[in-house]
Amino acid sequence: MSNYLSQIKTGKVKLSNNFSNGINVIFTGDFCPTAVPTDALLKKTTVKAIFGDLYEIIHDSDFSITNLECPLTASNESIKKIGPNLKAGPEVATLLKEAGFNMMTLANNHIFDYGQRGLLDTLQALQQNGLSYVGAGLSLQEARKPMYLEIKDVKLAIVNFAEIEYSCAEPEHGGANPMNLIDNFNQIQEARNHAAHILVIVHGGHEHYHYPSPETLKRYRFYAEAGASAVIAHHTHCIGGYEKHKGVPIFYSLGNFFFPTKDKMPSLWHEGYAVLLRISADNLDFEILPYEQCKDGTLTVDTRLSGEITEKINGISRILADEKQLALKWKKFVEERHQYYLTKISGFGRYKTAILRRLGLLNYFYRETQLENVKQMLRCEAHKEAALEIVSTYLK
Repeated sequence: MSNYLSQIKTGKVKLSNNFSNGINVIFTGDFCPTAVPTDALLKKTTVKAIFGDLYEIIHDSDFSITNLECPLTASNESIKKIGPNLKAGPEVATLLKEAGFNMMTLANNHIFDYGQRGLLDTLQALQQNGLSYVGAGLSLQEARKPMYLEIKDVKLAIVNFAEIEYSCAEPEHGGANPMNLIDNFNQIQEARNHAAHILVIVHGGHEHYHYPSPETLKRYRFYAEAGASAVIAHHTHCIGGYEKHKGVPIFYSLGNFFFPTKDKMPSLWHEGYAVLLRISADNLDFEILPYEQCKDGTLTVDTRLSGEITEKINGISRILADEKQLALKWKKFVEERHQYYLTKISGFGRYKTAILRRLGLLNYFYRETQLENVKQMLRCEAHKEAALEIVSTYLK
């Protein structure tokens, strides 16, 4: 492991490779400047002021990648969905270029918020600024394509996919590369024919939860076993831990990278870390680079509390290694969201739910037969497949 954290503190952040044919590749989490008008972001701040000590590391790395968590478009034609529709101006691509990034991962739950037009605008803005991308496309076939790179004789493949939400590509339209274990396995296997290292970037997990669910843990470990050299995830808006599974590093959530918001958010929203991979033809090592971002209304990524955040990441990682503790964390998480999921499934609506909860009667109004039917449709592959097709057709 290298000493880049100490380099940050001393201001000596110039990267150098002391191993033969090795490269440095940096990954960061969710970049989403939607709470700040684009012109204000570009005029009132400089790129160096925003990214602070990480600015030099991003520039000095051989390749730099961030997750673009919103389309870059002036379109007002948002898609119909549950949750917010996010966007930023096409000019943001200039900021990303000046920050030193080379590539955007686009497989996430917001990249298709403004439909095919918004996605097309995004791809054009990136291309005009010399930025490559992976994980989304104007068709499902295009979205599935990995990105192949050769840097200093090291051959890499970047495979990027997202949990299936409104943004995912379908046969009828483009969008993000969807998470599907069979398809993703085939994508990883195909990439192995062309690259020495396959880097799998996943957008998934439970928001505001530091740990992987039992199924998330299985999925990410499966990707490692399928041939990934590293698995890197984001989406949860908070830091996750990391582990090595059969020699493959898995980072369960990088947290937000640059995500200002007008709302008051819990401290976990503002904590994140970048992953710096040191890769040679036959070896891969890593360093984590923790920071706070957009705390107290600032538009900065600040590494001054890196030591404290590192301790949190290590604490989360220790629980990852303890099956019983991890199961207790999951049980508590599910209990805290008990009413949220049941009220969504019941279709009561916000006001009826609030009244029944206040009267202490909410649980008495759930119909057990209805919940049994929902349970069966959620867990049975055959029922789930048919139900999804029927409901999707009805909602068109």
